[in-house]
Amino acid sequence: MPIGPVDQARHACSIERLSNLRLSLGLRWIVCLGLAVVLAGPVPGVACADDAAADEETATETEEQEEQAFVVPEGSPDELFEFIQDVMSKRGRDRDSMFRSARAVVDAAQKIVDHEDTDEDTVMQALNIQWPALSFLANYQADARQQLADLLERHSKSDLPRVRQFIELQQLKSEISGARTASAEEQQALIDRVMGIIETDGIDRSSYSLASSLARNIGYSDHPELGAEMYERLAKVLSESDDPQFQQLADKAMGSARRMRLPGNAIEVKGTTADGTEFDWDQYRGKVVLVDFWASWCGPCKSEIPNMKRALQAYPDDFTIIGINMDSSIAAMEKCIEQFEIDWVNLVGDEENGMGWDHPMATYYGITGIPTAILVDREGKVVSLAARGIRLNNHLEELIGPPADIEPDDGGSPVDAEGDAAPQEDGESAE
Repeated sequence: MPIGPVDQARHACSIERLSNLRLSLGLRWIVCLGLAVVLAGPVPGVACADDAAADEETATETEEQEEQAFVVPEGSPDELFEFIQDVMSKRGRDRDSMFRSARAVVDAAQKIVDHEDTDEDTVMQALNIQWPALSFLANYQADARQQLADLLERHSKSDLPRVRQFIELQQLKSEISGARTASAEEQQALIDRVMGIIETDGIDRSSYSLASSLARNIGYSDHPELGAEMYERLAKVLSESDDPQFQQLADKAMGSARRMRLPGNAIEVKGTTADGTEFDWDQYRGKVVLVDFWASWCGPCKSEIPNMKRALQAYPDDFTIIGINMDSSIAAMEKCIEQFEIDWVNLVGDEENGMGWDHPMATYYGITGIPTAILVDREGKVVSLAARGIRLNNHLEELIGPPADIEPDDGGSPVDAEGDAAPQEDGESAE
């Protein structure tokens, strides 16, 4: 699907984020693995005994060829890089061959690193291939997790400066990814470390990605105030940058700080509804309201719709929903509304004031990932910034009371008990 019209600077930062985190290879394996599971199922049909025997023989030959394709050869670094490219183009058709291809890449890259003719540039190229492949395997295999830890330990003492810097960066990214569960003291130390780099060396797309990821993770922790403070520091640096693209991101960062401070405070909701009328926020006072930032291209957004509908059925007089639509075309939104029979109010952007990620409300509250579901109590104060799945249901029972009996259905949300299904982030929109 084509990429939607996203602001060039933020889109570039998103692409840079994927590149810097070196996840693209692992993500491709995960996608292929999911397809392999679907495609590996039995195909209905009838075959005679001779056909079955021939098919079995062909399958055996194919398996042997695939197995041989994953055997890492001896050779020069250039030859090993060619092998890696070939393996990546022939990722297997099932789970086991998918893992074997990743393992072959890891082992081939290690041979390149250990080769006597390898210089620093070549080592860096190999590490940038090996790291995502090994990280992918580490999600499933204990020995790969240990190898990843050994790799960190080994290269942290490398004589090659860029290799040491690479490892330091991976360690920092790992700490950032775990910042949500860190203590306030650990979070503050990470903030000072990342912002110290930026405030000393200036900001680039890589450091912007690190800083925004850290601020976002802390913002959804038990210490959102720290996340808000970091967003404000980041906004100051962005506004003072000589790069106009970074200057444009300052408002979004300040919006994120504003959003982080919403819990316990009033939220301002304004704009134009899909039928062209001015939205009146005051008329919703006295009800519990879910302010849902969503788009028709966002899978997690659509997956949550059945749960939202059940909540409306369970609390018909006390609960309502307001959508903030982030599609870049009204037609795309309307098609989705018709498909899912959405009957709640939606606020839309326009070309003059902004649509998509540039929707005025999205900028005002620094929305960088959707769905963002903000729950507001009867007094207009924010209760939750992530009211999805069971989390939404629990909040409603606390705020309103036991739900009314409703007919069960087979629909539902793939959100876990904490309501943390992966959001679609800025730069990932597709229409």
